[in-house]
Amino acid sequence: MLPAILFLRRAWSVRRDTLFDLMTDDVLDLYYKQFYPSRRIGANMRVTTFKKDFCRKYGGGGTSSPSLCWAFYRLGDCTVPREPLRCGLAQRLPAMVTQFRMWLWAPFWEA
Repeated sequence: MLPAILFLRRAWSVRRDTLFDLMTDDVLDLYYKQFYPSRRIGANMRVTTFKKDFCRKYGGGGTSSPSLCWAFYRLGDCTVPREPLRCGLAQRLPAMVTQFRMWLWAPFWEA
């Protein structure tokens, strides 16, 4: 969980700021003409509008819910005691094969 938090706090903000530096007024004019042709934005408002739009679409709010769900899932996974051999595929495979055989041959047995 710590690497995800560090990325979202540090690396994401650096990448976002780098993108904001690249998006000059001329680039944003072409961007809004290409992707939002019906939206008319004044030349003095393009940079601030792009920053607001970008933060609303790709900001940190979209990552908090999945991160919390993942954290609770992993917390529950760590607190439930398990026997390692009983969870392995090798231990479950014979029962799975038997169930598959019963499912496959059941119509012939009933006839």
